[in-house]
Amino acid sequence: MKGFFIFNKKIYVMNKTNFIFFYFLFSLLYADFNFNTKITQTSNIQQLFPDLVVDEYGNIHAVWVEQIGNSKNIFYSNSIDNGLTFNEKIRVNTVDGSVVAFGGAGPRIGYYNNKIYIIWSDSRNGYNNTSIYLNFSIDNGLSWMNDFEVSDQFYFQLYGDMDIDAFGVMHLIYYNYLSNLNFSDMRYAKFYLDEMILEESIQVGVTNDSAEPCDCCTPDIDVTPEGDVYVAYRNNSNNIRDHYITSKMASQDEFITAIPIAQLNDNINFCPSSSPSISIKQDKIGASGMYYNGQGIFLTLGESENLNFQNLIYLEPNTSINNYPKIVLCNEFLHVIWIDATNNEVLYSKLDLSTNLLEDSQNLIITDENITQVSEPKIVMYDDNLYVIWTDNRNGINNVYYSSNKPLDILLGDINRDELVNIVDILMVINHIIGVQYFSSQQFLAADINNNNVVNILDIIQIINIILGN
Repeated sequence: MKGFFIFNKKIYVMNKTNFIFFYFLFSLLYADFNFNTKITQTSNIQQLFPDLVVDEYGNIHAVWVEQIGNSKNIFYSNSIDNGLTFNEKIRVNTVDGSVVAFGGAGPRIGYYNNKIYIIWSDSRNGYNNTSIYLNFSIDNGLSWMNDFEVSDQFYFQLYGDMDIDAFGVMHLIYYNYLSNLNFSDMRYAKFYLDEMILEESIQVGVTNDSAEPCDCCTPDIDVTPEGDVYVAYRNNSNNIRDHYITSKMASQDEFITAIPIAQLNDNINFCPSSSPSISIKQDKIGASGMYYNGQGIFLTLGESENLNFQNLIYLEPNTSINNYPKIVLCNEFLHVIWIDATNNEVLYSKLDLSTNLLEDSQNLIITDENITQVSEPKIVMYDDNLYVIWTDNRNGINNVYYSSNKPLDILLGDINRDELVNIVDILMVINHIIGVQYFSSQQFLAADINNNNVVNILDIIQIINIILGN
């Protein structure tokens, strides 16, 4: 049987198998997030606080915390097949069980010049002497060096974040606490990766007699390729906890006086553990935050030079408890993911910057299983594709999951990837349906012929039709 399609006003003819393959690939070029990959394969160990980065070759690097009782360790894994499968995990921290991590205060991962960098808080010298540590890998995550301290303050440091500029400078921020664990200040330091030189940290300058950062809401840092630094945080001034931003140009030694991203007068008499997110693209800066008293998440766009933000746009549904937004800005859209805590979903939408309209809203979680906890969504963009990571407890305990809208090369019906669709593929689908065989993300996508996120007898019928050429 022959098929045809019209593309750029030309008619192309191809055989049945190639037509099915092209149709699936072509549809994915404009598709939504289309699969969930379970990065951590555990049934009785909590996997929490993930982060990810994509390198210049398109490889995906993931980091998270594994918690057994009160013991926490940092683990890493990567994917070289667009996130369809992830390699075996490997531990990053050298001292077992010494990691300190909370919601928003997990590890952060970065990439520069074929090296992977991970930071986290570590209590190997005692909990009241918790510090920010760093480790790196020079062989694509196969092995890790001896980790070392990168915060230079006494007592307790937490909520570290970092970004790496085009010159190989890691820009590091963290919260610094006193010996009684009361908040002291926010610190900033530069680490020159090629020379392995760490500069002495400075105060960001956002703490005074009447205000300080909300000390359980993690700050967010974004750095331009040239080394201009922007830091957003939730402020606390007599329980008015609006979102603020400060910046420091590469040529400057100090941060400017912080200004509100949005003056919401958000009165909260407790620490809400919700933080702003910022993203810079050339002369534009996008920002997002949670408005607690409005139970909603706002998006806004401003000028990176003067930090003058425009109108706020609120995300739907406003009947839910929405929180923990993360954004990424490109030339045409401001992409955002967040948690709908009412329905336990990871939601996505994008703001069209030319119309100020929200588009393509969807839930990234694809499962029929019951979910009662979702946390820590992160989003990055590479080569115009979006990559997302989060945790949920769809199998009864928290595991780390991944999704992307990157196009995939999948031949529908070819479950075992031998470039043939035959009886072997049908048997594999049957075994999956009766619970004998677990499908990887790649296998599930090949088996879900009608693209309804369920593999069942209808897909077997479709595979039979492919084999018969109908």
